[in-house]
This record gives sequence, C-alpha cells and structure tokens, in this order.
Amino acid sequence: MKETLNYNPQSTIFTYFRPEAEIEFLKKIGDPEARVLYGRESLLKTLAEFAGKIPFDQIDFYFDGQNLYHPQIGRLRNGFSENDPREKADLAGLKKIENDFAQGANISFWVSPPTPGDNRYGSYSFLWVMVRDEQHPGLVREHIFRFDETGNGANRFNNFSQSTKVFTAILTQMARYQEIGAEPGGVINLRNEKDFLRSPLSFKVDDPKKILAPLVSNLLGKKMDDLNKKRDIFYKQILADPLVKTWLAEYLDYAEWLSSWQGDSSVNPSLYQPVYNYIQVIFNRVRALVRGENAAYEDDPAVSQPVTAAAAFDQYMGIVPGVEGGSCPASSAASSLDPSANVLRKVRVGGVSLFQVDTITNTSHSNKDEYTLHCHCPLCGAEVDATISDGKIHCPACGGEAPYKC
Repeated sequence: MKETLNYNPQSTIFTYFRPEAEIEFLKKIGDPEARVLYGRESLLKTLAEFAGKIPFDQIDFYFDGQNLYHPQIGRLRNGFSENDPREKADLAGLKKIENDFAQGANISFWVSPPTPGDNRYGSYSFLWVMVRDEQHPGLVREHIFRFDETGNGANRFNNFSQSTKVFTAILTQMARYQEIGAEPGGVINLRNEKDFLRSPLSFKVDDPKKILAPLVSNLLGKKMDDLNKKRDIFYKQILADPLVKTWLAEYLDYAEWLSSWQGDSSVNPSLYQPVYNYIQVIFNRVRALVRGENAAYEDDPAVSQPVTAAAAFDQYMGIVPGVEGGSCPASSAASSLDPSANVLRKVRVGGVSLFQVDTITNTSHSNKDEYTLHCHCPLCGAEVDATISDGKIHCPACGGEAPYKC
C-alpha cells in the first residue's frame, strides 16, 4: 500500500505525473545517462504542459524500417501496457503508424481525446503529427499540439466534437494525397476515445515539412512560428532560474539512484516521498515564474535581505501544486494541507541530499507498535486511515494488507 501526500491528489500535478510510475519506467532504461536524459525531458514536458500551459512541443524518434525508437527509452512499444484499455488502444495506433511508415508514409496524424471520467487526461485533446525526414528517413519528429474539447457540462468529454472536427478536417485537407493504411471501405468508426487512438491517419506527400505549418493553421488556428517561440521562451526562462536548476539536478540525482536501486521499493514506500517533494517545489516554483512572482533569493547580490534556498523549499512545500484548467478544481491554499505534511527533515539516501516529508499521521498511542497512515488503498481505491503493525499495513475498507517497513 503506497503512501500519498495528505491533500487530495486529484487536484494536483500528481494526478498527471505519477512518481511511482515514472521511476518504474526509468528502471526499464539500461543506460544511466539515458535514464537521466529521459527523466529530465519527461519532467520538463510536464512542466510545460501544466505549469506553463504551453500548447506545443516536439520529440524526435528514430525509425529502423519497422519500429519507432525513443533515444533514451528504446522501442516505443515498450512504453505501453496491454492490460490498460487506453494504453492498449495507444499501442494499436502506434503499431499502425509503424506499419504505415514501413509502407512508405511520411506523415501521420494521431488525435488523442481525454478519457471521460478519468481526470488523469485533463480537459483537452492532443494532435500528434509524426513527420519523417525526407533527407534522413530514419529520423521522425513528433509535433505535439494541445487543443480544448468543446461542449458543456457532462457532454464536454463525451461528444469529442472538437476532436471529430479535427479528424474530419485532416481527411478533407489531405484528400489529394495518397493515404497509407486506410480502413477497408474507407469507414472509420469513432465511438469513443479509444477509437481515435486506434485510427491514426497516414499519408505519402512530396514534402511533409512544407505542408505542416499551413495545415496546423487551418486545423487548429495556430501559427507554428508563434508556438515555437512561446515554447522556447518558457524553457529558457525556467532553466535560467537558480532554484529550478538546483532542484532539478537534485531530483534527477535521486531519481537515478532510486531507479538503479536493486531493492524492492514497494516494501518501503517512503522512498518515493523525496520524488514527490522535488516535483512539488519545482512545479510551484515554475508556476510562480510563469505568473511573474519572481521573489529574490540569496544568489542575487542586489537584494539586501534575500530569502534563502532552504526557506524557498519550505515555502513551496507549503503550497498545494494544483493544476489549473484540468478536469479537477485547482487549489493553492496552504491551509488545505494537513499540518503534519509540512514537517521537513534533511536526510541522506544513497549519498544524495534531499528533503523528506513525514507523512505518517494520526499516530495511535494505544499500542506503541501500531500506527495510522492516511493514504489511498491501491486495492480498493478508498481514502482511509490504514493501520501499520507487525510489519504490515492494513486497509480498514477492503481488509487488504501489504508488507510495510517504517
């Protein structure tokens, strides 16, 4: 049973960036340097999307004639699970793109709406456009565009009206080009988000780079130059900040240590707590920079009484990393935190200096070897005060238990 922070995770960055899942994925990357590079890229893209509200990004892949590869994580197919219905649909769409590229396609459009009722996917959709380099066919650049779904209330995430509009507009504007991997009979059923994911549209065109900018302008009403400029300004701003640079480096050091650790981290869930802490303070600092709330810190000689970096860490740990504009309401009031979540202690794990939050709350003194932990049970999903005793943690809602080491 894993620990969670003591505020509602549905309203925070942790709804979308899950530390345990990130570390588990990093473990699949064999090369330590590649793990750090991927971990950095993954977090920066998350910050761009949720703190910076940047509606555009890019990722470069390699195509060997059959499979797409990420420079750090390897074969893209390895990143999806057959056990999750949405990821299974993602995998089917990815396989179609790979097959289409193998058959001569050089541009592919992939529409990704949110899953209704699952707030992990936000309130907006994505259009992924993969373009093969004509001079170097092994190079594939994925352009990632974010757009809002339309509709009101409950219908907003069920009718996929904007995704349907974008999808049909692609078919209309690309009608003069050769479609690769078209459905037999030309019929495409779009009943839910998984149908969109299983149905990327691929084409063979003379110059895919040349048509991309006008296509994006027509499909989404956005100019590529403006999108590139906004993204570049955001990354330049946050990576120049001394606090972001310091905490990002410390996060990557710790994530690398944890992902290369040979022990069973599930036995000691508190090992993930420093990852939560770093993500929280980095996210809150980046959001403050984006809002223009740039407080001066001790590295600025022009300020007579600067705030220290340690004090800044405490400050940002006292703010809920709420995500604005997602499926759930945002919150940034420190009062919504359980006071015990602000008890910081400096520790060293694996030679890495870090801050850790003490999340064990509501300690019961009726039995000196028994404690209570406020958490979410991964078995039944209930938010409970679980009991820790005899080396195990017990869920009072479903009766489940798991090994636990304090």
